[in-house]
This record gives sequence, C-alpha cells and structure tokens, in this order.
Amino acid sequence: MPTVSTQQALPVPSTNTPISKWVFFHGTTTHLEN
Repeated sequence: MPTVSTQQALPVPSTNTPISKWVFFHGTTTHLEN
C-alpha cells in the first residue's frame, strides 16, 4: 500500500507523529535534491 508515497505527495498535517514529520521532511529534501 502506497502510504509513504501519499504522505510525500500531500502536505500531511499530521505532524504530531514523528514518523509523518520525518517522512515529510525526508521526502521534501529528496525531492529538492532530485
């Protein structure tokens, strides 16, 4: 299930969870680096 992909694509407001925050930050950094 593309759960991570959905979180990277959409600005997840669920920054309460460290996983979502890490995925969002890491996904954004990777996107900018690519």
